[in-house]
Amino acid sequence: MQLPASAPVITLRPAQVLQGDFAVLKVDQPLPGEPALHVEGLSEQPKLFLLDRHPTAFIGIPAAAPVGTYPVRLTWEGGEWEGTLEVVRKDFTVDRLEVTAEQEQIYYDPRQAEQWEKLYRLRSTSFPEPLWQGAFRPPLDGELWVTTYFGEIRIVNGVETGRHSGMDFGAPLGTPIYAPARGRVILAEEFIVSGRTIVIDHGLNLFTAYYHCEELLVQPGDWVEPGDPIGTVGSTGFSTGPHLHWTATVGNTPVDPWPLTQGSVADLFAGGRD
Repeated sequence: MQLPASAPVITLRPAQVLQGDFAVLKVDQPLPGEPALHVEGLSEQPKLFLLDRHPTAFIGIPAAAPVGTYPVRLTWEGGEWEGTLEVVRKDFTVDRLEVTAEQEQIYYDPRQAEQWEKLYRLRSTSFPEPLWQGAFRPPLDGELWVTTYFGEIRIVNGVETGRHSGMDFGAPLGTPIYAPARGRVILAEEFIVSGRTIVIDHGLNLFTAYYHCEELLVQPGDWVEPGDPIGTVGSTGFSTGPHLHWTATVGNTPVDPWPLTQGSVADLFAGGRD
C-alpha cells in the first residue's frame, strides 16, 4: 500500500449550496486504492473522476432537497476524510398550467417511462475530463425571454407534478439553438413529452439537454463547439407554444443551468481537451 507523501488537501466548494445547484470536490494529489465518495441524503451519489490522477467530483443538489447539513465522506486505501455540505433554501415560484385533454394525455403517457429510462442510462456514463473551457454561452442569441424558471413548482390542471427541470425561453418557431460549450452529442431523437430532444455530454458527469425542438441538426456521436447550431426552436411534445426548454444535469440530477453562463464552472478546472 502506497500512502500519500503528505496529507491530502480536500476542498469542497461552495460549502453552502442552494437547492438546485451544485458543489465540486477536489483532491490536490492522487490517492491510493480506489477512492469512494458518499454524500448522505442524496438519492443519486456523485461520481469520482481522476483528473491528472486527482479525484474530482460534481455534487448535484436536487431542487427539492431538504434544507440542512449533508455529511460527505471520501475514503481511500488507508485513509478517509469527512466533511459537510450545507444546503440552503432557495425560493421557487409556482408555475400553473391549464392544458387541453389532448395535452394532458401526452403529459401522462405511460410509454414515456421507457424513453426516460434510455436517457438515464445514457447519462450514467460521462467523458472523464472537462470538455468545456470558460463560461457556457446561452443556447439562444439576443435578448432572452424566460417564460419558466428552473425549479418552479409545476401544477398541471390543478395537480402538483413536481419541479420544472430547466429554464424555458420563449422564441419564434425556427429560432436557431446553439451549443453552449464543447461536448459530445449522446442523444438526438423524438420523445413523447420532451418532443425532439438533444442531449450533450460536457464531461465530468455534466450534461445539457434541449427539449421541444422543431429541427435536430446533430446526431449521436457528433462533437460540438460553443456556438455551433444544434437545432431550432419548436413546440413538439408536451408544449403550449414555441419555446426552448434548457436543462443541465449532474448525472441525472437536474440543476439550474443559468449559473453555468455566469462563470460558475469557468475556473474549476484547467484546460479541457485540445
